[in-house]
Amino acid sequence: MSAPPPQSLAADPSPVVIGGRFEIEKVLGRGGMGTVYVAHDPVLGRMVAIKVFLTDLEVPDAAERFTREARSAAALNHANIVTIHDFGDYASQPYIVMEYVQGETLAEVIRRKAPVPLIDKVRWMEELCAGAAYAHRIGVIHRDIKPTNLMVDRSGRLKILDFGIAKMLGGFASNATALVGTPGYMAPEQILGGSIDHRSDLFAIGAVCYELFSGTEAFPGETVPAITHRILSEEPASLSTLGINADICAAVERAMKKAPADRFEDAEALRSTLARVRRQLEIEGPWDAAPTVLSARPSLVTNRPSTGAEKKPPAHTPGGSVELTPSPETQRADREALARRRTAQIEAALERARAALHRGDVDVAHDECLQALTLDDAHPVALELESAINLARDKRRAEALLEEARQVLGKRELTAAQGLLQQARALDPEGAEVKRLERDLRLARVEQERLRQRAEAVEKAVTAAEQALARKEIEAALAFARQALELQPDSEKARSVEAEAMRRLDEETGAQDASDLAAGIAPTMLSSLPGPRGAADVTAVADVAPPTVLVPPKRTSVAKPATPAAEAPTIKRPPAAKAPAKAPGPKRDSVGEIRARAAALQATFNAKPKQQKQIIAGVAAAVALVVVGVVMWSLIPARPPVTGVVMIDALPYAAVTGIEAADGTRPPVPAQAATPLALTLPVGTYRVRLVGPPPENESRLITVQVQADGTATPPVERFKALTVEQYFEPYLSSTSATPDQTGVPPAGPGSPATAQPAAAVPQGAPQQ
Repeated sequence: MSAPPPQSLAADPSPVVIGGRFEIEKVLGRGGMGTVYVAHDPVLGRMVAIKVFLTDLEVPDAAERFTREARSAAALNHANIVTIHDFGDYASQPYIVMEYVQGETLAEVIRRKAPVPLIDKVRWMEELCAGAAYAHRIGVIHRDIKPTNLMVDRSGRLKILDFGIAKMLGGFASNATALVGTPGYMAPEQILGGSIDHRSDLFAIGAVCYELFSGTEAFPGETVPAITHRILSEEPASLSTLGINADICAAVERAMKKAPADRFEDAEALRSTLARVRRQLEIEGPWDAAPTVLSARPSLVTNRPSTGAEKKPPAHTPGGSVELTPSPETQRADREALARRRTAQIEAALERARAALHRGDVDVAHDECLQALTLDDAHPVALELESAINLARDKRRAEALLEEARQVLGKRELTAAQGLLQQARALDPEGAEVKRLERDLRLARVEQERLRQRAEAVEKAVTAAEQALARKEIEAALAFARQALELQPDSEKARSVEAEAMRRLDEETGAQDASDLAAGIAPTMLSSLPGPRGAADVTAVADVAPPTVLVPPKRTSVAKPATPAAEAPTIKRPPAAKAPAKAPGPKRDSVGEIRARAAALQATFNAKPKQQKQIIAGVAAAVALVVVGVVMWSLIPARPPVTGVVMIDALPYAAVTGIEAADGTRPPVPAQAATPLALTLPVGTYRVRLVGPPPENESRLITVQVQADGTATPPVERFKALTVEQYFEPYLSSTSATPDQTGVPPAGPGSPATAQPAAAVPQGAPQQ
């Protein structure tokens, strides 16, 4: 199947939905790896970014590899890494659903030569190293770190895009160069196809740092061979020639060493180096407060052009040297000013976080709170607010999971509902909706089990009916088939077996012929009534034999053709004295004899006066209706009793020992009668006896009402629970530890024997 190009998603006038729920709104950007779209997630009510890749998952094992690597990338949860929410394929094209970050890429910042203070640049690279170090610790390598994969959000925080995507898609895409890395940021071992590890990402981080601090690429070139040649055999121009801080220059140069062993040990080591530089710059903040070029202090020069309004360096001393070291009082004042500025920034971020949390925008509140913690990671108010925000985020996520669980529960997908409920319970253990949905899930399981048992019983009954038919045991087959129909009246298989059993029963008993004769009475008689039907249906009715009760077997005379009413012949009954002493046995008449009798009866009927004809026709019709009614009634299966379900529960637990209906009948108690217990009973009122746990063994009677085709849930009964001492007392006491005379150890607190009542059941109460 050939996948449509990603552009077709935006060109389609109708809304496009990816992954069954993400509604595409617009194209965010296109690149060598694919197209990025902005989409709306209606379930969680947020905007997301979806990247659809230019590759095909129909290559063998491609989908499996993509899923494996996508899950690894989705497991990353760090403030400086863009979160992956979902992944899949759209028309065989893989896609990932990511957190939507509003801001601009680092490539755009560098391209427009934004006036960014040096401290902010160092902080961005520190955050880049922090995110990479976190991913490396859990075994995920980026493989394609570059300015276009780094976002700076509106709060000024750097976030890494596409972590692990290169490996996720590598090896089965048409654009192999874009998938394994971008030439200007690839480590030498990556270009040569050697072994790749986390130090390959360090090389790319060094190249990004070089470009951010200098404004130019570390390894420029017009073609891929030219770029790769520089990476393999040349060194970039030193940052020190551009007036960059010496410590920054040393860190960047070490990160871009040709041999992996010569680089930093890991990203955390590079981050620590940059953090020390940033703290030093904060102390020396006044020299870098404005983005100026200070010729007397080249280690703090930024890459901004001179505007002519810079601060002038201090005056020369008599010895001709420049005095750059401020006095201790000045340094102390600078530190105090820096502390006040940091405190103000923290308070402003916390105020924005509180406002966002108050209006329900927990994502913005979380970002603002993290901004405050970035300035002071031990700030008590910020930590407390972060806990509140995380709790609100967990509750919102739990609500979304519960809503999804309700939907799948409505579709009877109980396993999926259970998984979603477990996730929601982990986020909000004491939530009322979590407990309510858990109760609904348990009731659904009860109903599912009831339906399963009923289907199993129906299947067994139908199988037994079919086996009885095979053995020619017609009555047994009919009994089993009707038993199945009582459990499931709409079972086509059971109804088919019942019909086959009835057919064979009719064949063996000859009842089918009698039914045919009875069915023919009404049309035979109605054809002779006065009116338009009388003469028209005589010939058609002559083929139907009348009932034996109307045509005695002894009668052999045949009626003559119809004559006028005055000359109509009559049928004389033989004298009683001449009747034979013993009536002859019944015999089967031939079709010809039956037709002759029908013709004689028809002729006799036509010769009767009108009033007698009406009487005879009425009697015959009544008899026919009675016979037909009896036959039809015998074919209607018995209607099963209307039942319902009652869900009985007790805390900590109880045993059901007796059930009694209002009419005094006692339905059987299930073998496993411990609560929670679902009972399927006919509609009505019942008294149920519960026996609580030992050592009390308290006995209670509750009244339950079973409704038609519904589930009744009486209040939960609460019994006195066992303490730890009571639980272990039978095992620890000397009498309990010794077997009795039968050689059987005494039952433990949770054994079935202890669930029986200690006292006799009161008179009139349901008993086991």
